[in-house]
Amino acid sequence: MKKSQKKKPTTQFKLQIHGTTWDVFLVSRSNPLMEGALGICFQNQLTIYVSEELPDELFSSTLFHECVHACMAIYAQVNENDRNEEHYADAVGIGMSQVIPQLQKLPEDIKKRLKI
Repeated sequence: MKKSQKKKPTTQFKLQIHGTTWDVFLVSRSNPLMEGALGICFQNQLTIYVSEELPDELFSSTLFHECVHACMAIYAQVNENDRNEEHYADAVGIGMSQVIPQLQKLPEDIKKRLKI
C-alpha cells in the first residue's frame, strides 16, 4: 500500500439508533480523523471514532459522550455546530459511564425488563 493511501479502520461494532446504523471504530488518537480528540462523531457519515489507547473509565465516558452526539443528531435534531451540544454530551456521557456498570448489578427481573 502506498503511503498516500489511507487504510480505513476495521469496524469494531455497529449501533442501531432509531433504525439508523452507526459504525463505531476504535482508532489510534494519532489518526488524522481524530483531530487530536479522544473521540469524534461524524453525524453526516453516521460514524463514531474513539481512541483505543484510553484507560477504561475514560474510554467508557468518551464512547457514551460520542453516542450522545449521535442520539442528539437523530432525536433532537441538534447539529454538531450547536455550542451547547458539547456540554450536554459531556454531562450525559460521564453520567452514563457511572450508571451503566451499576445496571449490571440489578436483580434479574429488572435487568430483563431493561433488556440488559
